[in-house]
Amino acid sequence: MVFPQTDIIKSFLKVLIYTNEFKYCIQKGYKLIALGSTQITTQRSMAHVTRILNGTGIKVHTLGKSGWDLLAYFPINFSDSAMWARGGGFGYIYYWNPKREGENKTDRIYLEEFLNPNCKHKHSYYHYEYKDDFDAYLLNIFGLKYYDFFGKGNAYNKMLVNTYYYVTLEEEINKMHKYFGF
Repeated sequence: MVFPQTDIIKSFLKVLIYTNEFKYCIQKGYKLIALGSTQITTQRSMAHVTRILNGTGIKVHTLGKSGWDLLAYFPINFSDSAMWARGGGFGYIYYWNPKREGENKTDRIYLEEFLNPNCKHKHSYYHYEYKDDFDAYLLNIFGLKYYDFFGKGNAYNKMLVNTYYYVTLEEEINKMHKYFGF
């Protein structure tokens, strides 16, 4: 959908990616396009957008996207997501694990605060293979221990740790963008 043209919205536009709206945006001289989380659902959809916008100078802002696989490999200029807060609300802490192999060193650790025997978590705190490293990270960086994430008022601690993770993620994505020449 193209928003009515105003001074504020002229350069920040949400478009539908499989229509002629990109052509319209390019012709009108838009400088920034916002892409919603329902539009960019796969690397294939982002590759489609990248092909269309290549060489136009238009910047891309993704909404609701915070994963490595999309952000690191495409020329996305801005991104925002509420996962720094929402993830903690679901019992997860995000951790950039320097010992993880590969480029994406993200671990999502389930704190086991909501017991659900039907739910399988890739990394639950008590079974996390890097638990000692994770505990040292929490203590050295934040002065926190596992029990500091539970109880009244401790949701802040999850948001703090997750925000730190996203700052680290941003730094790592910026390194990838420099490598790729974005």
